[in-house]
Amino acid sequence: MESPSETSKVKIIPIGGRSLPAVSLGTSPFIGAGQFGSRALTYRSLFFDNPANMVNLMVYAAQLGVPCVQLLAVDRILDAFRDSRVQSGVDLACTLTVGFGDRDWELNQASDINPQLVFLHAMVTDRLDLKGIERWLKDIRDLGLVPGCVTHKPARVLPVLVRSGLDIAAFMVPFNQEGIFMDCKPDALIKILDSIDQPVIAKKTLAAGALSPSDSLPFIAQYTQIHGLALGLTSREEMKESLSIAISHWPR
Repeated sequence: MESPSETSKVKIIPIGGRSLPAVSLGTSPFIGAGQFGSRALTYRSLFFDNPANMVNLMVYAAQLGVPCVQLLAVDRILDAFRDSRVQSGVDLACTLTVGFGDRDWELNQASDINPQLVFLHAMVTDRLDLKGIERWLKDIRDLGLVPGCVTHKPARVLPVLVRSGLDIAAFMVPFNQEGIFMDCKPDALIKILDSIDQPVIAKKTLAAGALSPSDSLPFIAQYTQIHGLALGLTSREEMKESLSIAISHWPR
């Protein structure tokens, strides 16, 4: 089985002693996440209720040169990812977001999948219960894995987390040129990121389909404060367009 570093057409980011492709396939559409509005139930039916369709897109991402998936700690998504590793012939890289509910189960899944990064979900992070966050980060480190934090409110949350000195190896934040799903304007977030040493991964980069990849991805690529990104895509056609643009802006 080939390694992601052998097959990736995008640059590799070093994070906490691990190597992560700069671009990953997001999986929020697969669960029918709320930001997709009227399309959410359609996506859930298409993917979550038909896991083979998830496998199809994960494998296709690897074939296009993006052998990395931004996973959520949801059983059907994780099973689809395991199948994708087999079908693609690539030991696909991934990040895994935890903090949805069953802590022990999620940590066991993290140990089994061995992701490059384990992110704590924003529903936990954004409460700013620093002792609770610290316990999660320690549990992740105790597995020999690299911990990070997702926030949906970076302007409010990032300064607090940075000052806390917690063991956070990377951050994931919403970022796009229109400030959609963000709690501040893009230029304000970039000023905050100027003071952050950890790598930052962007999410909500296409704003749930409101923005075109030909506009959004070049905009994001101009900022060295953003080290990588996840793209939630729902068809081979979307993937071919978006990932080719991403590869051109984050080349190997």
